[in-house]
Amino acid sequence: MLTLLLIWIGKSLLFFSQTFNLGAGLTWPGHIALSVKPEIFTDLLKQLDKGVILVAVTNGKTTTAKMIVEILGGAITNE
Repeated sequence: MLTLLLIWIGKSLLFFSQTFNLGAGLTWPGHIALSVKPEIFTDLLKQLDKGVILVAVTNGKTTTAKMIVEILGGAITNE
């Protein structure tokens, strides 16, 4: 229940920040969720039965993601 509440609060903060031009507001939800419930990402990842591939770099995300898709073929989806 706490996880769903934190997700709702995060989405609300994102909307509020963008609506009132207070910045992109993309990091606030994560910072708040982690300060309230440090294990939130672990809990959310446990819900994924097929695992996850995360690409987080400064340059080359699109190229890297496309290469991963090509290497793994139809074994992955972007859901």
